[in-house]
Amino acid sequence: MPPVSRPRRSPSLAALGLALALAACSQEAPPPPGAAAARPAGSADATGDPGTNAALAGVRALGYAGDLDAAAEALGRARADGAPPAQVALVESELARLADDADGAVAAAERAVELAPDSGAAHHALARALTLRMRGGMLAAMGSLPAFKRALRRALELDPSNVDAHADWIGFLALVPGVAGGDRDRALELARELQALDERRGLVLTSFVQSLREEPGDALATLDVAAERFPDDAEVHATRGMILASEERLDEAREAFEAALAGARDRHHYQALYQLAKLRIEAGVELEEALAAMRRYADEAPLADLLPPRAGAHWRAGQALVGLGRTDEARAAFERALELQPGFEQAREDLEALGD
Repeated sequence: MPPVSRPRRSPSLAALGLALALAACSQEAPPPPGAAAARPAGSADATGDPGTNAALAGVRALGYAGDLDAAAEALGRARADGAPPAQVALVESELARLADDADGAVAAAERAVELAPDSGAAHHALARALTLRMRGGMLAAMGSLPAFKRALRRALELDPSNVDAHADWIGFLALVPGVAGGDRDRALELARELQALDERRGLVLTSFVQSLREEPGDALATLDVAAERFPDDAEVHATRGMILASEERLDEAREAFEAALAGARDRHHYQALYQLAKLRIEAGVELEEALAAMRRYADEAPLADLLPPRAGAHWRAGQALVGLGRTDEARAAFERALELQPGFEQAREDLEALGD
């Protein structure tokens, strides 16, 4: 049986921007078209939420469903029909982020800031767009870091009730090196304070910071509290599963992921679906179930900052197929992963290992 490559950790410097994106620990896909997206009380956002505009809500739904071409066409129609320009720019930036177009995302967010300088949402969009640019390595990360911090601080000044922006700031402090402004002690303090604004999110972020501080026992104890308070919450169970998996407590991790899968098919459901299948593939067990899960993930999972890319699901499916001895299907899966992500070296290595 041809070998398959094992996952590798990204180098810490090149991964700085990715780490910042991962700090956006609870961004959700948009509500269905026509459903108003609730904002926290007290928001003074000059652009409003694009989710409150039916046409733009539909654009976002198309984008998160992965149909970026249709989303771009719908955005053009919304613009022509008179949708508020600042809201259009916010959605344009969001679509560019989903397409991994860092320059487009930054340019659109900067337009939103110009159109609505007192909008917390616009400055937050700019901060998130800059995280994408910072994935390009150390120089790109350090070059964009000051602007990222300015944009995120301004977003919080304008809208202190923006829980997502608080989560991004906590993630920044927890993930980046101290020389770049990271401070895990402060991140833990802020995560605990966030519980007063949003208890569930605050508890999840507290556990996230505790795990980064290499305090898995404390992180799991925090999630036990969260599970007691929010027993049906998929994010709580999925986060618990990932921490347990990192501690090699695989049976418990499986139980946690299965609990997350019992809920609605939201982003956390798909995170759990992917992670549970990944555990099975890496252990070489229940490969048929893992293959079916990875294929479902590749077909159904929304595009979102925190979810593994669809290319990764095809790569993992290929690994499962190698384990099942289905070489031709494995080759097709690795090729599909490379179509979606041409620079995917692990998929390329596994494809080359299959030979001709």
